[in-house]
Amino acid sequence: MEIGIYASPYFGAAWEREFDGIARATAHGDYAINATSLRGNSGYGEIGMTWKPAANHGFYADLNLKGYTGKREGAAATLSIGRNF
Repeated sequence: MEIGIYASPYFGAAWEREFDGIARATAHGDYAINATSLRGNSGYGEIGMTWKPAANHGFYADLNLKGYTGKREGAAATLSIGRNF
């Protein structure tokens, strides 16, 4: 039996360009909803860490932090706990 905690850090970055993404909609066929657009640039970055109790064990925990800037702005954090079969 192997004892130990294995941690794997990760990071990522991306850039997104929306050229002409306009959404149009109506409610009940008669009422127009104002059009929205995501046209423009957005940047995205993430950093995270995955922990496992052993190298070949199915259980894991993952903590992830994400940030968005540009046309889309915001931040998010997630914690996932699971088991792979």
